[in-house]
This record gives sequence, structure tokens and C-alpha cells, in this order.
Amino acid sequence: MDWFIEGVELAGGSVERCYLRNLKISPCREIYACKNEGRCALDDDMQPLYEKLRETEAIALASPVMFYAVSAHTKAFIDRCQALWCIKYLRGEPVNRSLLGERKGVFLSAGGSKGAKIFEGPLLTFRDFLDTLDAKHVTATMYRRDGAALTPGPDLTKPAFAEWLLDQVPALRTAKSLER
Repeated sequence: MDWFIEGVELAGGSVERCYLRNLKISPCREIYACKNEGRCALDDDMQPLYEKLRETEAIALASPVMFYAVSAHTKAFIDRCQALWCIKYLRGEPVNRSLLGERKGVFLSAGGSKGAKIFEGPLLTFRDFLDTLDAKHVTATMYRRDGAALTPGPDLTKPAFAEWLLDQVPALRTAKSLER
């Protein structure tokens, strides 16, 4: 994630980091307050993230792959976005409060397994997460333990990456970053 953030900043963007591993985010308990009230009833570190997720112009999510899934911290965070899903699909209210309109997302990951489909589950999870946020998946950069990049992507040298970022995601000038 550091090289990604450096690329955004080199391109003139700003980033707000959020380390999910440092937050106390309980798993979704399916008590359906979000369905009935449009708000999650669990009072923990997830509450301030809801507005940030609704207002950001772009989102970058980084997570290692563990047993063909995102990390437990990342999964709890994504599952708690069920509150936003309910706002969008059950209440019929907009989730996106971005000033720029269309939002975009980037997924960054690394995994240790040599399995051919190691990143399929995490990518599907990320794309569904972005759908809930009314954001479009732009790219994913994924690496195996042996350092091999598994997805075609931009040149990761900082100047070239910064240029690619601005071409692909102009909204990253005010990006928010969520890290496991």
C-alpha cells in the first residue's frame, strides 16, 4: 500500500489512511437494525467510517489473502457495510455522497498460496463491496509470495505509476485509503 500512496501523493493527491487492524470492528450480527433504521446498531470503530465511505471520491483497499479470502479484519469491515447495502437496496436511498459523482476503487493484495485461483474470492468480494458503495473497480494488483505479479497492471515505478493513476482515476486527488 505504501507505494500506492506514494504514487497518489506524487500525482498531487491526498490520502487518508485507516488501518483496519488497529480498529475495533465487530462482525455483523444480523440484528437488522440497518434494515429497519438505515444505521448499524453496533457502536464501535466502524461508525465513523460509514460517512467517510459515503463521501470519498475513490477507495483503495489492501488485504493479504488468507485461505482464498480477504483477512478477517477486512471481511468484518466489508460485512459491516451491509448497513450501506440496506440504505441502497432496501431503503432506495443513495449511498454515494461524493462531490465528483462516479467513484473508483483499487484492490491491492498479496498471497502465499500457489493455487491458480487464489485471488478469485477476494476480487469478487471487493467488486461486490464497490457495488454497494456505487464505485467502479478500476484495477487490482496482486502478488504471490514468490513476488510474481498475477495481474497485468501499470508500471509500479513511482513516476510512471503516478501518471497512470491520474489518467485512470483523476478522483484520487482526494482519495481515502483503507488498509488491513
